[in-house]
Amino acid sequence: MICRLLTQAKQYISENKRTLLLFAFLALFLSGAVLFTYFDAFLYDCPVGEVIEVKTEKTGIYHSPIGDEEGHALQTLTLRLINGKNKGKFILCENECTDSGVYDETYRPGDRLLLEIQNGAYTITGLKRDTVAALVFAVLLFAIVAVSRLKGVMTLLSVAVNGMLFSYALDAYLFHGVNIMISALCVSIIFCVICILIVCGWNKKAFASILSTLVSVLIVTVLTFVTIWGCDFEGVFAEGLQYLIIEADYRFTFLAMLLLGSLGAMMDICVSMAAGLQELIEKDHDIARASLNKSGIAIGKDMMGTMVNVLLFTYLCGSIPYIILVYHNGMTLDYSIISLEMVRFLCGGCGIMASVFFSRWICIRLLRGRDQS
Repeated sequence: MICRLLTQAKQYISENKRTLLLFAFLALFLSGAVLFTYFDAFLYDCPVGEVIEVKTEKTGIYHSPIGDEEGHALQTLTLRLINGKNKGKFILCENECTDSGVYDETYRPGDRLLLEIQNGAYTITGLKRDTVAALVFAVLLFAIVAVSRLKGVMTLLSVAVNGMLFSYALDAYLFHGVNIMISALCVSIIFCVICILIVCGWNKKAFASILSTLVSVLIVTVLTFVTIWGCDFEGVFAEGLQYLIIEADYRFTFLAMLLLGSLGAMMDICVSMAAGLQELIEKDHDIARASLNKSGIAIGKDMMGTMVNVLLFTYLCGSIPYIILVYHNGMTLDYSIISLEMVRFLCGGCGIMASVFFSRWICIRLLRGRDQS
């Protein structure tokens, strides 16, 4: 048994030597990048200190109006500076913390903290988290490349491009006065085109996916405009939007959230539908349009059920803290608390329905052409 496994492993290594060497190089490179972030304190402009010793003193127990208790404590931290002109110097810092840790952090020996100097004294601004972030990103990158190979690299490239486009759209809104809804529409179209072209390439399948996605985006945009303006924005609560001064900004920001929130699901459905129908056509070039339509309906039903549930749980999870807070304090759950997520779910669900229908209709006509049976 062992000899057979060794023989199979040796054969696999000999047949995939180049791929394994590439993965080994990628793993070493990513490991080196993560290790570098652990020693990159010299790149920071602010002081960085490593926690050497922690002394914790309980300062009291605070009670809420409904009888909950929360312990408060004061940490006295001994830190060793690891960058700057005072590198190697030991300092003392205080940190107030609570049992819940909602608005504060509890530190332990070995933690690396970002500091600032105020009135000649060091104060803590936060935990240095770049090593953990780099580790998670490295694992994600390696997994994507290992599973999807070249398409995985293209996916990462599309994510990077879309991230830059999103930052440019925010910059256009914040500093150049471009309406946020116009920015969201333009970014949605560019997101769709770039992402699908990078992942799928320049072919009929990509063109069909792009066209069906854009049609679905247009339908969701029109539907959202009609619904929201018909309700005159009454009964919709969105945390943070109440701080916007300009009323138009509130409305268009809300619409931009709905549009961008459902874009990913619509793209997924359109690409999956195009890929499935394209595979059927390649397997049987003489397949009838009626058969393709029947297969498209079956594919759409499967995707529709899963994607609607994905949208439901994705949007409603944002209301979990509010729901817990309301019930924990003995209050009545008001619909306005979760209305934003519900509206996003309903509009996104309509977008999914439109994506299933139009992607099937467009893909059959673009990929199959005229029915020859």
